[in-house]
Amino acid sequence: MFEESGHIINLFLNKENIDFYRKNDKIVMKKGLVINSFMRGIKIINNKITTQIILDDKYFYLPDIEYNSDKNLLIAVINRDKYIEFMANECSDKDKIINILRKKNLPFQCTDNITLTNILNNM
Repeated sequence: MFEESGHIINLFLNKENIDFYRKNDKIVMKKGLVINSFMRGIKIINNKITTQIILDDKYFYLPDIEYNSDKNLLIAVINRDKYIEFMANECSDKDKIINILRKKNLPFQCTDNITLTNILNNM
Protein backbone atom coordinates (compact mmCIF):
# COMPACT_ATOMS: atom_id res chain seq x y z
CA MET A 1 0.00 0.00 0.00
CA PHE A 2 2.85 2.42 0.76
CA GLU A 3 6.60 2.46 1.04
CA GLU A 4 7.94 2.48 4.55
CA SER A 5 10.90 4.59 3.40
CA GLY A 6 8.85 7.74 4.12
CA HIS A 7 8.93 7.02 7.87
CA ILE A 8 8.25 10.12 9.97
CA ILE A 9 7.82 9.19 13.62
CA ASN A 10 7.09 6.26 15.95
CA LEU A 11 4.98 6.50 19.11
CA PHE A 12 4.27 3.94 21.79
CA LEU A 13 1.03 4.94 23.50
CA ASN A 14 -1.53 2.95 25.47
CA LYS A 15 0.43 -0.26 24.88
CA GLU A 16 0.15 0.28 21.13
CA ASN A 17 2.93 0.93 18.65
CA ILE A 18 1.96 3.64 16.12
CA ASP A 19 4.14 4.62 13.15
CA PHE A 20 3.54 7.59 10.87
CA TYR A 21 4.67 7.58 7.23
CA ARG A 22 4.45 10.14 4.45
CA LYS A 23 3.03 9.12 1.06
CA ASN A 24 3.12 12.11 -1.31
CA ASP A 25 0.92 14.73 0.42
CA LYS A 26 -0.87 12.30 2.75
CA ILE A 27 0.08 10.80 6.11
CA VAL A 28 -0.34 7.08 6.79
CA MET A 29 -0.75 5.70 10.30
CA LYS A 30 0.35 2.11 10.92
CA LYS A 31 -0.82 0.47 14.16
CA GLY A 32 0.85 -2.74 15.19
CA LEU A 33 2.20 -4.82 12.32
CA VAL A 34 -0.62 -4.80 9.79
CA ILE A 35 -3.25 -2.08 10.28
CA ASN A 36 -2.63 0.84 7.89
CA SER A 37 -4.88 3.84 7.36
CA PHE A 38 -4.56 7.28 5.81
CA MET A 39 -4.84 10.08 8.35
CA ARG A 40 -8.15 11.76 7.67
CA GLY A 41 -8.18 15.51 7.18
CA ILE A 42 -4.41 16.05 7.23
CA LYS A 43 -2.16 16.82 4.24
CA ILE A 44 1.32 18.24 3.79
CA ILE A 45 1.41 20.76 0.93
CA ASN A 46 4.51 22.90 0.31
CA ASN A 47 5.86 22.19 3.82
CA LYS A 48 2.59 23.29 5.43
CA ILE A 49 0.36 20.89 7.31
CA THR A 50 -3.25 21.62 6.38
CA THR A 51 -5.96 20.27 8.65
CA GLN A 52 -9.68 20.05 7.97
CA ILE A 53 -12.78 18.42 9.40
CA ILE A 54 -15.91 17.76 7.36
CA LEU A 55 -19.09 17.75 9.42
CA ASP A 56 -22.63 18.03 8.09
CA ASP A 57 -21.26 18.90 4.62
CA LYS A 58 -19.32 21.86 6.04
CA TYR A 59 -15.55 22.23 6.10
CA PHE A 60 -13.83 23.37 9.30
CA TYR A 61 -10.18 24.33 8.86
CA LEU A 62 -7.67 24.53 11.64
CA PRO A 63 -4.71 26.93 11.27
CA ASP A 64 -1.90 25.65 9.06
CA ILE A 65 1.30 24.55 10.76
CA GLU A 66 4.72 24.92 9.14
CA TYR A 67 6.22 21.44 8.70
CA ASN A 68 9.76 21.72 10.07
CA SER A 69 9.97 18.61 12.22
CA ASP A 70 8.17 15.47 13.33
CA LYS A 71 6.90 17.39 16.35
CA ASN A 72 4.96 19.77 14.05
CA LEU A 73 3.19 16.83 12.43
CA LEU A 74 2.33 15.28 15.78
CA ILE A 75 1.01 18.63 17.04
CA ALA A 76 -1.25 18.93 13.97
CA VAL A 77 -2.65 15.41 14.48
CA ILE A 78 -3.25 15.99 18.20
CA ASN A 79 -4.78 19.46 17.67
CA ARG A 80 -7.21 18.06 15.09
CA ASP A 81 -8.33 15.29 17.44
CA LYS A 82 -8.61 17.74 20.37
CA TYR A 83 -10.85 19.98 18.27
CA ILE A 84 -13.03 16.99 17.37
CA GLU A 85 -13.28 16.04 21.06
CA PHE A 86 -14.22 19.65 21.88
CA MET A 87 -16.99 19.62 19.24
CA ALA A 88 -18.31 16.32 20.62
CA ASN A 89 -18.35 17.71 24.18
CA GLU A 90 -20.39 20.72 23.01
CA CYS A 91 -23.04 18.49 21.42
CA SER A 92 -26.00 16.98 23.29
CA ASP A 93 -27.27 14.52 20.64
CA LYS A 94 -25.71 11.10 21.34
CA ASP A 95 -25.87 9.97 17.69
CA LYS A 96 -24.17 13.17 16.55
CA ILE A 97 -21.47 12.76 19.22
CA ILE A 98 -20.69 9.27 17.91
CA ASN A 99 -20.58 10.59 14.33
CA ILE A 100 -18.21 13.40 15.34
CA LEU A 101 -15.86 11.10 17.28
CA ARG A 102 -15.59 8.75 14.27
CA LYS A 103 -13.63 11.52 12.54
CA LYS A 104 -10.74 11.18 15.01
CA ASN A 105 -7.51 9.61 13.82
CA LEU A 106 -5.92 8.55 17.09
CA PRO A 107 -7.48 5.69 19.07
CA PHE A 108 -7.31 7.48 22.43
CA GLN A 109 -8.36 10.74 24.09
CA CYS A 110 -6.07 13.68 23.32
CA THR A 111 -7.54 16.32 25.64
CA ASP A 112 -5.73 16.42 28.99
CA ASN A 113 -3.58 13.44 28.00
CA ILE A 114 -0.49 13.63 30.23
CA THR A 115 1.40 11.02 28.18
CA LEU A 116 1.03 13.08 24.99
CA THR A 117 2.08 16.25 26.80
CA ASN A 118 5.22 14.51 28.07
CA ILE A 119 6.07 13.20 24.59
CA LEU A 120 5.72 16.66 23.04
CA ASN A 121 7.80 18.26 25.78
CA ASN A 122 10.62 15.72 25.28
CA MET A 123 10.79 15.97 21.47
